[in-house]
Amino acid sequence: MLTYEIGKASMFLQALRIHVKYVLRALNLPQGRLPRMMVEEVIRQRSSWFIEWQQLATQVGIELSAENRRVWRSQWEQMFERLQIREREDLRARIEASQFHCHYREVTLTPLPDYNGCLDLTQARWVFKARGGLIYLNFQPWRSQLAQRCSLCNLNEVEDIFHFLAKCPILSAIRKKWSGVGQMSREEFTRRLAQPNFVQIAGDDNMIATVSWIRHRDLHLLTVGSYTYTSDQRFFTTHSPQTEEWTLQIRFPQIRDSGVYECQVGTSPPMGLTMTLTVVEPVTKIIGGPDLHINYGSTINLTCMVVHSPVPPPSIVWSHNDKEVNYDSPRGGVSVITEKGDVTTSYLLIQKAKYSDAGSYKCIPSNANPLTAHVHVMNEKPEAMQRGSQLRIECYTLQIFILSLVITTFN
Repeated sequence: MLTYEIGKASMFLQALRIHVKYVLRALNLPQGRLPRMMVEEVIRQRSSWFIEWQQLATQVGIELSAENRRVWRSQWEQMFERLQIREREDLRARIEASQFHCHYREVTLTPLPDYNGCLDLTQARWVFKARGGLIYLNFQPWRSQLAQRCSLCNLNEVEDIFHFLAKCPILSAIRKKWSGVGQMSREEFTRRLAQPNFVQIAGDDNMIATVSWIRHRDLHLLTVGSYTYTSDQRFFTTHSPQTEEWTLQIRFPQIRDSGVYECQVGTSPPMGLTMTLTVVEPVTKIIGGPDLHINYGSTINLTCMVVHSPVPPPSIVWSHNDKEVNYDSPRGGVSVITEKGDVTTSYLLIQKAKYSDAGSYKCIPSNANPLTAHVHVMNEKPEAMQRGSQLRIECYTLQIFILSLVITTFN
């Protein structure tokens, strides 16, 4: 219930994600490193954790191939998403079939609550217990009917979570102090427990004032309440009847939507709150591009950066002359390192540059535009360049010597 309530992945999925990250990182280590050798041996023998990986992938409709490891990262992102959806569906089915937490089926039909909005940990704990029916009461399915009756009042009703928190007359004074009413119907009780923000659980629904959204750039009135007053249908508001939260939403945001917006509440006197929206577009950069000149035999280091991305790109693919770079090719010495963060950076490293390594390299982030850089490998090896220089110097010395002989003869 706790996993379903907080909307987070289970401990199993979190531990699996850590394991996958370690394996992918080990595979990016240089050849000969022990972690990489151990991981590659498990994959080669199709044993241990790799078999379980393939079984999990098959369960969610994904084929995890030992030979095609270049797409593992993107495949795992899909697998985690599908596994979490399947996990939540399974939890929901167990909730529907539960005979003990009967009321929880009704309060979870709405969006999950925001426990971060609770005043403290104690309040969050009691809200969780109230929603899940985890307060220890007389109602227990395995007890006799008589033992399940409320021991406080004389209504001769089952002491379940609804009776205890919403109906029992002995607790009416406490209930009125905290919720504003002495008793609640089942519908009202369910509505209150389904609040996404429990700080406002005792609020008066009749006190909700009209909320308007204004764009400061042109002082344009965008919405009033749930009505939109602009021809741009990308703007609209959402409001849950159980809360006092009004949200302005913009479909397909564009750069021109950046600016200051104000939320105004029609109270007396009126209140307002301004906020600044900045819409950014992910930009791809290759350091030193678009042309890079590399000496023969040196290391090619192509650095691709993705900036202004709201979230790090799930994957970054490198291609050479329109073919995806193969990190396990017989050529060897090709590796990639990706560091994710506010600025995601991918380093393509190619050791001992050859003539065949020249050409166009493209950095392809999954959530930004691709960018191409052209690598030029110097036409001569360093040794040949050095010998050529010596020959030219000797040639120039001979020409000067002959010229001096001619001048001496004429003199």
